[in-house]
Amino acid sequence: MYLMTIVSRCALTCLAAVFAGLPPALHAQNQTPANVKYTGDTTAKNHASAKLSAVVTNNSDKPAEGGKLTFKLGSQTCSAVTDKAGKGGCTLILNQPAGKYTVDVDFGGSRSLYAGASGTTAAFVITK
Repeated sequence: MYLMTIVSRCALTCLAAVFAGLPPALHAQNQTPANVKYTGDTTAKNHASAKLSAVVTNNSDKPAEGGKLTFKLGSQTCSAVTDKAGKGGCTLILNQPAGKYTVDVDFGGSRSLYAGASGTTAAFVITK
């Protein structure tokens, strides 16, 4: 019985150790969904810079640190990692024609928040 208890404890500990080392997407059941809010520019001139940014929080409005954000504006992309305040951003030099676009923001997850369907979109206008 004693040997079985040791083996059982080891098995649970080893399983917990392996489980903790898995990428966030593989143990999402222990994580909460992310809330992503776009906070960057919504208009900029062609051939000028545009600052794309977002803030990521959990359902209790606590920031998500260390998560990857990917921003897509038309055919251009950039990425960032969220800081302690859950904020992340990057800058693009716009090389697309003037017109109406959408900024797609994808959150790749963090230790406490899973990616799931986390993301958001925002309208963006490139002017001449």
